[in-house]
Amino acid sequence: MKKTSTLLTYNLCLTFILLFFNSKTVFSQEDLDSDELFKLARTEAFDNSNYPKAISLSKKALESSPDYADIRIFLGRLYTWSDKPDSARMEFKKVLALNPKNEDALSANFDVEYFNDQYSEALQLSETALNFYPGSEDFIIRKAKALNALERSKEAYELTSEYLIKNPESKLVSEQNESLKDGLRIHRIGVGYSFIHFDKRFDDPWQIAGIYYGNRNKSFSYTLGVNYANRFNSHGTEIEGESYPQIVKGLYAYVGAAAALSGDGLYPKYRVGVSLYKSLPKSFEAELGIRHLQFSTSTDVFVLGLGKYLGNNFYNVRSYLTPSDGTLSASVNLIVRFILNDNRDDFFGFNLGTGASPDDRSRLLDVPNLLNSFKAGLDFSHTIKKRSVITFTGTYINEEYLSKTYGNQYNGSVSFQHKF
Repeated sequence: MKKTSTLLTYNLCLTFILLFFNSKTVFSQEDLDSDELFKLARTEAFDNSNYPKAISLSKKALESSPDYADIRIFLGRLYTWSDKPDSARMEFKKVLALNPKNEDALSANFDVEYFNDQYSEALQLSETALNFYPGSEDFIIRKAKALNALERSKEAYELTSEYLIKNPESKLVSEQNESLKDGLRIHRIGVGYSFIHFDKRFDDPWQIAGIYYGNRNKSFSYTLGVNYANRFNSHGTEIEGESYPQIVKGLYAYVGAAAALSGDGLYPKYRVGVSLYKSLPKSFEAELGIRHLQFSTSTDVFVLGLGKYLGNNFYNVRSYLTPSDGTLSASVNLIVRFILNDNRDDFFGFNLGTGASPDDRSRLLDVPNLLNSFKAGLDFSHTIKKRSVITFTGTYINEEYLSKTYGNQYNGSVSFQHKF
């Protein structure tokens, strides 16, 4: 009986202690002031990425301090990061109603409009802010971004150029000015050359060259070129064109076509290709397409692809499916590209693959299909004085061109592009 009484007393004490500390914690949270709740909200947002909890804490802080601008702006940003733009706008408007000159509220309101593609509203906000803060580097950059997004790139470039005359030390505006200047160079010309050596399959190397002109803008780009091939000690040429039109936001296409001008069999008589690219959540991009090649016989190849951006780097897996005589042959290619800086033309990449690809210009021949093949390659691209780009590519291919007979192929290419 004594043991039972002692155990009961112990349990009651333990329960009391737990209830005491728990209630103390609850009461202490209830007694936190607005600044302490704001600090907790920032910790939840930045350290724990717990936006719902941060929103709850911010709203609680505003119950006792409804005019605390910093907390309300932070709440608006939390709504922006949580993909709730209407709620974010409401919070920013409350702050600006009390103080139209609030710099942080104007910046945050711009961001929610800009990142939700409301570029006209973003431009208007940046202009309002510049009326209050005419020398602000931050709002000059924001206005230039909005103008550029509205395809008024020339105005954006002139805006940043004028600012740099008075503020030549501004590194951020200078970088944006250079980026805008590069974007205004919508024309480009280029040349390329490839040398292909075989250790067994063919006695003579292949040589391929090309020259092209391209034009690009935000919603449409195209390239026209002429290609030359020297294979089997014979010469051939073809004319080629391709474009990347934007259909709607998040959906664009590839359309390409080429026709042989000379050299029977060195190029397809004609070829056409179409692909659709769709942006997906989490920075994924899907591709669905078809390629048609016409030699003495025709071949249709279906394309399936999936890409993903991780930071500035791009990863892509693409499969080519070719139906023939009731069977389906497949090739797979992996491409990885590491962007070296803010310029997408400066990169290092590699690729691995099996089988032949209809997008590989060096292998478009009316020859028996490869039974098995493996390829690996490296790419390096570098910008020269911000207007020219040089690219080097090296590829190794091991191919089974006859049953159980393998050969190696070594490809080296260089291309040069100038923008103006």
